[in-house]
Amino acid sequence: MVVASDPLPSGWFQVPRDRNMKPHMTDKRKQHFVSRFYLGQFSNEPDHKSIGVWNVHKEIFVRHASLKNQACAVYFYGKDGKVEDALAQIEGVASRVLREIIITQQLPSHDSIERAALFIYLVYQAERTQYAAEALNESIDKLVHTAFREDERVKEDLPHLQVGIENAAVFRLGVVSELLPVVMDLEMKLLNNKTDREFVTSDNPVAKYNQFMELRGWPGGHYGWANIGLQVFFPISPSLCLVLYDKDVYRFGPKRRYFIEIERTEDIDQLNALQLISVNRNLYFSHGVREDYIKHLHQQYSHKRTMDKMSVEEYHELNRDAKVKRSLIASYAYNIKIGLSLSFIQQIKKSKHRQLGPSMANPRNPRLLRLVEEHWEKNHKRLSA
Repeated sequence: MVVASDPLPSGWFQVPRDRNMKPHMTDKRKQHFVSRFYLGQFSNEPDHKSIGVWNVHKEIFVRHASLKNQACAVYFYGKDGKVEDALAQIEGVASRVLREIIITQQLPSHDSIERAALFIYLVYQAERTQYAAEALNESIDKLVHTAFREDERVKEDLPHLQVGIENAAVFRLGVVSELLPVVMDLEMKLLNNKTDREFVTSDNPVAKYNQFMELRGWPGGHYGWANIGLQVFFPISPSLCLVLYDKDVYRFGPKRRYFIEIERTEDIDQLNALQLISVNRNLYFSHGVREDYIKHLHQQYSHKRTMDKMSVEEYHELNRDAKVKRSLIASYAYNIKIGLSLSFIQQIKKSKHRQLGPSMANPRNPRLLRLVEEHWEKNHKRLSA
């Protein structure tokens, strides 16, 4: 398994590779898929030892839950500790950047190492969670069952099989460095919550949306990192939220201001709803968040959640005279649809008339995506040689 096929721009994600090194067992048994330092920003306590929790499945509210036991699993990234240690390097850099943002309420300057660190941390956080690992295995299982359901060799046994990757989280992390180039063109801004409602977060805290595709009623997935119209919301404290968005489609607040003050509780409620719908098991919040508010949020939006994380659809070739029947099988994340309407977002007028291609996939920057794909192909050929 290659954890990082290519060094990141700053070389932060480097997993030691020594073929003569004997396997060792890490002492980090509990491995967090959401950073402890990140969750600590949602704790009111000086020592950040506890946090508020809402379990969406059991509908249980806990005002003071042990923070060290949240968003973690035993040997989630493996027993040798290499991936856990590599992620700690990214977290070490990102924690300093996030603390500076929270204190100054300013974003790092364009083209700075700190800004790149923020992008890297955010994408890794999105891809390293238990939700992401389960989504990958669900997708693989559905793809295999769809592709071989008429195959006489396995048709009888297939309903009894569940197909997946043993360590799906590590597999997902292995392709993050290849995703980064298609993410860096997104614009970044900071939302400042001036209401008496706080931002909440979750065990799957990087929430995606796509108002552009939703309004078009476009089929397929809307949340690929290269997708046109992508919006990403990542709360970093009860009062601050990072957003990434397609600047050719949306206007977030004033054009040249990267700091947006939110004064409508309706906006906060919708952003918190995205966390609730995206959650895997637990919603997290500060001790100041009221139980009745969380229950109201759950009651209002939990029906928007789906049991399945991924959708798989098969599209058959229309040529009825073809000797060999062919089809295309597509897999994508279920789209969240809440009719998102935030007071500080406007769709740019010219984007409303933008023509989309014939396929379901419509990248923001087709030329950049082609260059990245060419790099992927060369890299994979080199690694398999």
